[in-house]
Parts: sequence; C-alpha cells; structure tokens
Amino acid sequence: MNREEAYMSMLESMGRMQRQISVILDSKALEAEKARNWIAGHLRAQAYGSHGQQLKHSLAVHEQVLELIDGVTKLQLGMAGNLKVLLHPGQEESVGGYPFSASARNGENE
Repeated sequence: MNREEAYMSMLESMGRMQRQISVILDSKALEAEKARNWIAGHLRAQAYGSHGQQLKHSLAVHEQVLELIDGVTKLQLGMAGNLKVLLHPGQEESVGGYPFSASARNGENE
C-alpha cells in the first residue's frame, strides 16, 4: 500500500466514524426529546418537597447534557486534528488555541 492509498484509507475510516457519530447523536437527540416530554409532563413543583430539590434535579439533567456535548466536542477536535495532519503533514497544528507539532504529540521535546 503506497502513501496515497494509506491516506485514502484513513479518510474513508474517518468518514465512517463521522457517520457513526451522526447516528449516535441522532439517537441522543431522540432520547433527549423523550426525556424532555416526560419531564415536562411529570415533574411539577408539587413533585418536590422544596424548590431546592427541584433545582438540584434540574441541574443534574443539565449536567448530563453538558457532559455529552463536551465528549462529542473532544471527539470532533481529535478527528479534526487527525484530518489536519493528513491534509497538511508538515505544518504545526493548533488545538484549543495551543499550537503543537507532530514531535510534541509524540512526546519529543522541540
């Protein structure tokens, strides 16, 4: 397998991964909509002993959503970094505002 075939194989793999991520996100969106409908229909102020308990439960739900978004963002940043390496092999890349080169990624000192 020559270099071009290897790059094409990597790009095809990334495309398949992106497709799987979209399926996961689709499922999560459906799950979130079902949860929203259940919460809107069942969790009323009367279901809690105090406003503090209601707030605590709401914050827990929001925390789960934020963790999901954070995880997907990290996954996408990783994939974007891989794509940058494929498309621009000799250049330094910047992830999260911090530039680093291929040697820094491999644990070597520049």
